[in-house]
Amino acid sequence: MPDAPTYAILGRGRWAQRMRSILEGEGRRVVTIQATRQKNAESEDEYKSRLAASLAAHGVPHCTHVFAHGPHGLGLARGSGDAATWTTLAEAWMAEQKHGVAPRRPGTETA
Repeated sequence: MPDAPTYAILGRGRWAQRMRSILEGEGRRVVTIQATRQKNAESEDEYKSRLAASLAAHGVPHCTHVFAHGPHGLGLARGSGDAATWTTLAEAWMAEQKHGVAPRRPGTETA
């Protein structure tokens, strides 16, 4: 599989086309994933699975977290139950992408 793209653009409109040409003009590797909207007959879980599969098919590093309750973005709210862990999970994933190793979290050390 080729190296992961520098950027993944979700969508196909004028903004996506313009951003692609700008980024490619800077020598960056770009993929455009066009089927990013949820279909009418598609459940939330089906949509999330399809989007994750599309990212994987294009070699885009990603991580999917599906929580039992709450709308998109709830993980940014304090006191939002299990979804409140999203920021910690996102931070660990980004560190892993940058350094190749996830940071240790307090309480997860092993002897």
